[in-house]
Amino acid sequence: QSSDFRIVWGGDDAVKGVLSLPVKTHSDTIIFGPKYSFCIFDKESIEDDNFSETISNTINDIILFNQAACSSPHVCFFEKNSNSNSIGIENIIDTFKKGFQQLNNKKLNKLPQDLCANVLNARAQYLLDPNLKINSSNDLSWTILINDSLELEDPINGRTIFIKQIDDIESIKTIVTRKVQCISLMVQNSEKKERIAKKLSYLGIDRICEVGKMHEFTIPWDGIFPLNRLVRWVSLR
Repeated sequence: QSSDFRIVWGGDDAVKGVLSLPVKTHSDTIIFGPKYSFCIFDKESIEDDNFSETISNTINDIILFNQAACSSPHVCFFEKNSNSNSIGIENIIDTFKKGFQQLNNKKLNKLPQDLCANVLNARAQYLLDPNLKINSSNDLSWTILINDSLELEDPINGRTIFIKQIDDIESIKTIVTRKVQCISLMVQNSEKKERIAKKLSYLGIDRICEVGKMHEFTIPWDGIFPLNRLVRWVSLR
């Protein structure tokens, strides 16, 4: 009740809880609520010689914060290539698998019990459905869930990533909502990348970056320069 300004940073419960508290009539509020993030790879970036390094950087984004951060990726979309000699989904999965296995040597932290339950439920669903594919570690270190549906899956967290192949990465715009915060966009051609980035920004995406940089907490954040809102400007005429 004494504050002139509130910053709420957290999940649904945190936001609703703080907003329910009494406040001054002229108090202002910035809300950094729950957001969703994912990755896009065009066919040229998949065929690039540095693809393994690109996936390693993607995995670094996945493992931090057990995917509980608003900037954590939950889905990776890969553009299909009509070339019969191109890298297919199995090669992509294998590259992810090798990247995760290298991390195991660094002894990934054990998952909390609630995340273990989420991961086990997701694994069971994919193992029981003949139309779905799964690749995972023997323990709960990492999980890859594979399907081709053009949608943003509900987060499982706990180092669980959905991998999808799509015909055209520009079709992503049909599923983007204002809740999406960050997209790591791997597009080789600079003009194509700028064109896609503009389309995504018009749809409300706040951050577009390269893989490995999704958790760089820079300003602006969620499309806001917080300090501008924290400063009161007085006019004298």
